[in-house]
Amino acid sequence: MTTGSTGSKPSLRSRWTKKFWSLHRWLGLLFALPLLLVSLTGALLVRYDWIERGFDQTVFRTTIATNAAPLKDVILQLAQNHTNAQVRFLECPGDPKRNLVFSVHGPGIRHAVITDAVTGATLLERNELTGPRRWLLRFHETLLAGKVGELIVALSSLVLLGLSLSGLWIYRGALKGLFRLPRLRRRSLRVLAGEWHRWAGITSLVFLLIWALTGAWLTLPALLGLFSAERPDPSPQPAYDWNNAPAIEPILAHARENFSPASLDFMSFPRRPEEDFTLTLIDHERWFWNKFIEVTYDGRTDEFKKSQTSADADWLMKLNMMAAVLHFGHLGGALMKWLWLIFGFAPLVLAVTGALIWWRRSQSSRPAK
Repeated sequence: MTTGSTGSKPSLRSRWTKKFWSLHRWLGLLFALPLLLVSLTGALLVRYDWIERGFDQTVFRTTIATNAAPLKDVILQLAQNHTNAQVRFLECPGDPKRNLVFSVHGPGIRHAVITDAVTGATLLERNELTGPRRWLLRFHETLLAGKVGELIVALSSLVLLGLSLSGLWIYRGALKGLFRLPRLRRRSLRVLAGEWHRWAGITSLVFLLIWALTGAWLTLPALLGLFSAERPDPSPQPAYDWNNAPAIEPILAHARENFSPASLDFMSFPRRPEEDFTLTLIDHERWFWNKFIEVTYDGRTDEFKKSQTSADADWLMKLNMMAAVLHFGHLGGALMKWLWLIFGFAPLVLAVTGALIWWRRSQSSRPAK
């Protein structure tokens, strides 16, 4: 009679579960902080209007601008004050509740200039990247760490995808408890953290997958750009002459009348004599392909030339538009904004509960003194 171990070999499913658990744990520990910061800033960016109203009071008016100054006159004054730069963009043109927020670009200059919509006087001039919304967006995209931050954010999107898929395998039997809230009172902190970690992951899984896939797609150009050489600036060309430019108000009136209920979101000004005015409109209630409308007007006569929606773009632009719409919660109306905002904090819950699980597990594995 022989003696020895008679234990059965672990099943294939058990071995894979162990591998996924190890992958899930180490990815979560290594990227917990970047994912926490990216998700928190992303959730706040869903309602960037709150950020501006709370922290950028100069942008908004205390009274409605019923007698606004002609935009051409305001831009002419800006052009005289910035002889080495050009007025490139205007945010939310024609909005009577806001002052005028221009982007002024030139060699070594990328400024945001906020002017009074009625008097045209400059209220504030700052670096374009330092306003509350732009700062938050830069934090979300780079963690304020330059190229290294861009790389970390890009990798974080791939890590979030790995965490979502590995978590789905680990907790594949937890779907039946999707609508049962975890208990708030438990004797064991580890058990409590585990229940909330599992519940938060399962309830937010669809959102996590959307953000991971779209984030990876949107950060791919930045990731590839880290390894590409910078292109030299093009040779200087004649600048656009604002003295002979047409009035801008008829352009805004035409767009409002013909593309309602879409709102005026962004206006791009010509840089060269042969370029045109470009107006971007957005309809938050529409879905993917018709959400963004780009309208072009002649730079010499302000006559309407053409319009196109995302549906008219090539397949690559459609993918870019779809990724941006899904990633930032522009999918539908207010309900979608709230869903993106609420579930945007799910990675915060997952990071905290995951850290608690790991800490309690490491404590329990230590030998007693």
